[in-house]
Amino acid sequence: MCDKCKCKDLLKRRNISITDLRRLTIKILTFAQRNLTPDEILKEARKSHTINKVTLYRILALLEKKEIVRKILTSDKISRYELIDPQAIGKQSLPPRFTCRKCKAIIPLNSPEVESIVKTKLGNEFTGPIEITIEGICPNCRKENK
Repeated sequence: MCDKCKCKDLLKRRNISITDLRRLTIKILTFAQRNLTPDEILKEARKSHTINKVTLYRILALLEKKEIVRKILTSDKISRYELIDPQAIGKQSLPPRFTCRKCKAIIPLNSPEVESIVKTKLGNEFTGPIEITIEGICPNCRKENK
């Protein structure tokens, strides 16, 4: 999704005006190895473009509204952003995830067992978004502590 054509197509499909900064924001999130905070996105964007914090927040809000990105509020109350898988559009619930208490990495837990437990406890027709977050120390941070 990093080239101009794919970003342009994505923005067009969602009826969003195409700008360099919107394309850049999508590109940054595409190449990110993890979920990014607005400050991390801003720092990366400023390597090649002039952009202020207000503009970035407006872009993120628009992309979130149009279901291109998802905002994840972690236990430390810091928002992080990720691109939404196009096949997950319209699903209200976030996939279960593991959050590292030390480095704040967010790792999706795509486990059919978790979905099965939720359906067993709540039934197939539950309403409203459901978030399941497991917190602990990730393997990378555990290695650093040894």
